[in-house]
Amino acid sequence: MWYDRAPEVMTAVDAAICKSGTTTLEAVLAGTPLVVAYSMHPVTFAVARRAVRLPFVSLVNLLADRRVAAELLQHEVTPEKLADAVRPLLDPAASEALEQRKAFDEIRATLGEAGAGARVAEIAGRLVA
Repeated sequence: MWYDRAPEVMTAVDAAICKSGTTTLEAVLAGTPLVVAYSMHPVTFAVARRAVRLPFVSLVNLLADRRVAAELLQHEVTPEKLADAVRPLLDPAASEALEQRKAFDEIRATLGEAGAGARVAEIAGRLVA
């Protein structure tokens, strides 16, 4: 099916606009520069903002412990802002794309080979605690 082909898709594109979640980790593993976009019902967003105190919403930024990928949330998710954020990533030789790929190398080194999913869960658990 189409939904289980993320690794194939991620390696075929120059850049991606991803929802917050495991899609960002799939982009990291494929070395695909990305922009994170996430929008939800305003009430849900307000509750989540009060309940969750994390500096980022995306796994890529949480794992790097710094802003690696742009995060567009709620009212920031517009065609213009998405285009502006992803445009610099479309050139593989552009500094923005190169910086993300370098950060991805660091993230992959942190996660290691086998058992990366368990390590991501452990890191996420420490961040939430």
